Amino acid sequence: MLYFVLDSEKIRRKTRGPTRCLKIIRLQQGEKLAMESDEDNNPIGDHATEFTSFLGQTVINKTCCPVQVKSWKDIEEDAKDHMWQILLEKFTFEYPEERKLAIFRHMSALYRDYRHKLKKKYFNSKSSYQLRLKNKPSHVDADDWKYLVNHWHEATFQDKSNKCKTSRAKRSMPAYTGTKSYARLREQLLINLFIS
Repeated sequence: MLYFVLDSEKIRRKTRGPTRCLKIIRLQQGEKLAMESDEDNNPIGDHATEFTSFLGQTVINKTCCPVQVKSWKDIEEDAKDHMWQILLEKFTFEYPEERKLAIFRHMSALYRDYRHKLKKKYFNSKSSYQLRLKNKPSHVDADDWKYLVNHWHEATFQDKSNKCKTSRAKRSMPAYTGTKSYARLREQLLINLFIS
């Protein structure tokens, strides 16, 4: 939330809030959204936005995706199979097994991004250990948060983080495309070319 100070009072600015995927939650029993993919197995079409949002919600849902692992590759296959079954309940794919690897790659990136945002917003490397534990997000369990704080404090993680920070600083042009993927942008350009 953003705050503005006027006359020594805090006024809370109304923000959008987290994505809730209401269109998908409101699907009737057995109803599914048809997913289209391009030649690189990237989601395109009418339901690509809902699909990507649902993937993001799935990876941050602790009942689907565990927090207490170092990275996506350390998640057990049973948990990944459970997430895959959840996706198959809500979406249909032309060739589901061929799409599975690409979808899991995307979920891996979303999982990494979610943890990065938690670290950026709630983890202060200059504060004491106890203050880090107290600065817990409301939607994360205390045990999960303690695990993440300890993980981010490890020397191996710090070394990797510093190397990546140095590499990012060398980039001359940051990549900004917004929320629409390159695949969806390419599809929109092709549609516009055929229309005009």
